[in-house]
Amino acid sequence: MMLEWFVRHRRWIILVCVVVVLLAAIISVTRSHLISRFFLDYFRDWSVALSAGATLVLAYIAFTSIIENRRMREEDKELAFKRRSLDGILTWAQEIRKQCLMPRPTELSEYELAQGLQTTSIQNRWVVMTAGIFGEDFQAKVDKAAKDLSAYIQALAPLAQREQDTTSRNLLMQSLNVVLEAIFKIKLDYKL
Repeated sequence: MMLEWFVRHRRWIILVCVVVVLLAAIISVTRSHLISRFFLDYFRDWSVALSAGATLVLAYIAFTSIIENRRMREEDKELAFKRRSLDGILTWAQEIRKQCLMPRPTELSEYELAQGLQTTSIQNRWVVMTAGIFGEDFQAKVDKAAKDLSAYIQALAPLAQREQDTTSRNLLMQSLNVVLEAIFKIKLDYKL
């Protein structure tokens, strides 16, 4: 836009403004000189038009800077929303990993693990919907992790199915690792 053009050419613009101000000062100081009288007489009728033109240029620059500022604020809001959403997904995945990897000495603790994971799995739908912000590929990874979490919780219910429990846990850990890797890749890509 115009503001970018001004920023790129600011040295030339400053140089031209300095030259104009110096010429105006020199002409004002030497009013009685022939060349100064010529310029003053010539631009006397133009002064109103030139000041109106300068006012319009300044108004346009102010307008474009306001529009640019508004656009930048909207981008910042969108980036902050994405950052909060991704942090929510990250917290969800880290909480599940923490609960699954915590050492559990008794069978009663498996029941506690299932209860803790069920509390975390309440967020599954929200996490999957939020992941859609970052694309279908990421959403599919999070959806797979959520489904694996549900399967793991179901495998914890009957204590007799130890092999299914281990398989479900491994699948869940793999899915969560994929989700965490994708989160960190998105954080790097978006510089969140």
